[in-house]
Amino acid sequence: MLTLGQASCLVLGYKPNDPEERKKAKEHLEKSGLIAVHIRNHDPFQPLAIGINVHERDPFKFISYPDSPTMPCTDLPDNIDYHDGKDNNGNNDDSSNSDSNDNNSGNDSNSNDSDDSNSRIYKNNNSDNSNKDRSKKRKLDNTVIPFCKDRLLNLMKEIATDENPLNDSCYSKQFLTAEGQYQLMCSIFPRLKNHCNENQLQYWIGQAKIWGKSERSRKNQRKSGRNLWVVDEQLRAFVTDTSDSVKAYWKYLQHDTKYITIGYARKSPTDETKESRIRLLQLMVNKLYFRGKCEEVFVSPICKADQPILERDSPKQDDLLLNLKGSHGDISDLVARVHFSQKPFRLVIIDYAGLSTSPNDIRIFLEQCSNIKEVVVDHGSSFEILSRFDLLKNNDLEKFKCRHANVKRSK
Repeated sequence: MLTLGQASCLVLGYKPNDPEERKKAKEHLEKSGLIAVHIRNHDPFQPLAIGINVHERDPFKFISYPDSPTMPCTDLPDNIDYHDGKDNNGNNDDSSNSDSNDNNSGNDSNSNDSDDSNSRIYKNNNSDNSNKDRSKKRKLDNTVIPFCKDRLLNLMKEIATDENPLNDSCYSKQFLTAEGQYQLMCSIFPRLKNHCNENQLQYWIGQAKIWGKSERSRKNQRKSGRNLWVVDEQLRAFVTDTSDSVKAYWKYLQHDTKYITIGYARKSPTDETKESRIRLLQLMVNKLYFRGKCEEVFVSPICKADQPILERDSPKQDDLLLNLKGSHGDISDLVARVHFSQKPFRLVIIDYAGLSTSPNDIRIFLEQCSNIKEVVVDHGSSFEILSRFDLLKNNDLEKFKCRHANVKRSK
């Protein structure tokens, strides 16, 4: 559900993700004797302004919005939460390390801009799991930062290493058992216990081969563990902040507000059930909202990675899109959204194949959508920001020629 501040912004054409704009929009309507509402049984993401006295006369027809939060939605918490869409065997869903369990939250972040009338909004009319969704995610300063296994492992490599860094002033050598390794990471990510236990963490460490093999302690033959050089405790917060790609990307968004951030996800045609496809697509949509901080997300429910982008979603897959919470339509809606706007856009995708594996086709797409000035690739453990110039002039499009077969994902 939108907040009153966000709804007021949508009515007046202000930026709904800016707390000052939300405050200004509410005050503007109040001074005019108006309030932002939605009509019962109509789309709550299309608010309208009516007189306060009209709302008071018929509050059951005209539904008001809850008050806006007082903190900016981009303030960063110190730790992580949320499931990354992978099972404990390392399998993950299509074209990404998709975030969250089968979670349908995420549309609280999607906010339309002043010229969003050209975008068709799809929503799930059957979803009333907001309380359940809220219990699955951690909020701090009104912010959710997703849990991602790849992100966790990447930070673990920065906190400790099995190779001597030759820097005694910053590292100390320790023999850490499996329990010690788990406690070390819990000291950095206090809510890690919500996502994995000691054995699962050991499985992930072994699978990623970040710290080598376990060995027996010479002092106690009954205990196995790893000899690690661990960053000193007083330096760990600094190392975490400087090494965390998610936080760095979010801070980048905070300082670069001239672009509208939109997301795009696609899923290859495979033999899973309709319900499974919807679930996997929803994970991608959630990830684009939670990690990518997208204002709107567009989805191609069934298309190959090498299928021409501008020819996708014909005929439209409304039976799938209508079941995706937070989806603003398919590729044709994305193109229309960008084309009819006078503002520049940042497009967020989930790995290279999440857009296309054909560099020439991406070039055609970018030439058609001249307002897309930046492409952000979520690689799971890191974000890669590619400017329009780099893509079209510096041969960065060749990076997208990366997949020779569909990635096997869990169902």
